[in-house]
Amino acid sequence: YCCGNGELLKRVYQNYAKKAGKRNNMRTAQFPLLIGTDISPEMLDMASDNLRASGIEAKILKDARDVTKHRGVVLVEDNMTDSKLPGEISDVTLLIFPELQIALTPLVQEIAINNFASPQNLKFFLQYYRLSRATKRGKHVIIADYSDSEGDKSDYDRAYHEGEEGLASKFGLQLLRTSFTESLEIFADLSEDRQQYFKQTRRKLGYRTLVFRKK
Repeated sequence: YCCGNGELLKRVYQNYAKKAGKRNNMRTAQFPLLIGTDISPEMLDMASDNLRASGIEAKILKDARDVTKHRGVVLVEDNMTDSKLPGEISDVTLLIFPELQIALTPLVQEIAINNFASPQNLKFFLQYYRLSRATKRGKHVIIADYSDSEGDKSDYDRAYHEGEEGLASKFGLQLLRTSFTESLEIFADLSEDRQQYFKQTRRKLGYRTLVFRKK
């Protein structure tokens, strides 16, 4: 989800191809399926160009339901609020920096109201709902998100982990580990208002990675 310009898809593909090449010469038809989704068609075009520049062919699909018919890298316009991806297809589901634009469709409203009393939880509800739905049992979900930190042993960070752990468990996800990486560069992606919000915390700024297993 939120593949952006496809840089991480490219690195995953190249890393897998490098390891597979040590065992045998793997053809595209034998390559595992890597799916990149983004709500922006412009980003998908950028991702396709980025991958092609590295010799990686990526198909842009019009219908997310067709992804399982392919191998290699496929790109599809899709979103977290009304995803058309088939359920339980992923061994690893990855969401990067989810600044979600939330559309309250009737279905989303109904599900959210049944799970949460407070609408500010809706973003987090949607990400765990979709990530859990896409992931096979026993497999993994990874989330990397903009964050601030006072240190792993601080009350602030402990409360963050406990909150995410409790919420994810509602969707059958078990938190395995977390890590925080300090980085100011990634905040250039955010709006000025969001940048200002994080700067006012006076904590370390960067991104937090959370690794879950689907129970």
